[in-house]
Amino acid sequence: MSRVGLNPGTPRWVKVFGTILIFVILLFVIMLFTRGSHGPGRHLGPGRGGQSPGAERGAQQP
Repeated sequence: MSRVGLNPGTPRWVKVFGTILIFVILLFVIMLFTRGSHGPGRHLGPGRGGQSPGAERGAQQP
């Protein structure tokens, strides 16, 4: 007896999920090593140094 066709291989959804997962991991590794201008400090104005104005003066936050 021939068993051809009983094991068609990996399902398509597994291949698609694996491809997406590999892409996301590669994107994360690239962002980790390039250290571009991304991050919370990018949204602050120049000269702030990552501190909020209240924290610089020692004021209490509500």
